[in-house]
Amino acid sequence: MMQLKNKLYLLPLCLINYLGLFLLINIHPVMAIVPKLPETSSRQPVYQNLTIEENIINLKQKIYDNATEITKITHKINELVNNDNQK
Repeated sequence: MMQLKNKLYLLPLCLINYLGLFLLINIHPVMAIVPKLPETSSRQPVYQNLTIEENIINLKQKIYDNATEITKITHKINELVNNDNQK
């Protein structure tokens, strides 16, 4: 009975040591992502070594695409408003 009590006193100490080592071993560092680099983002195409003129042309094309999209949306809104006013 006395030997069992001595072993029971050691049980919490062994458990705490085991859990401490388990938690210490399972710590994994988290690596940060480099912010907004074209090579790391799958949504953005990789543009390398573009000249300023090419960048300006690309931006003008994007502006034109957005402007045509906006005009389509405004025409659609005007049609819906006119249809509601006629009813």
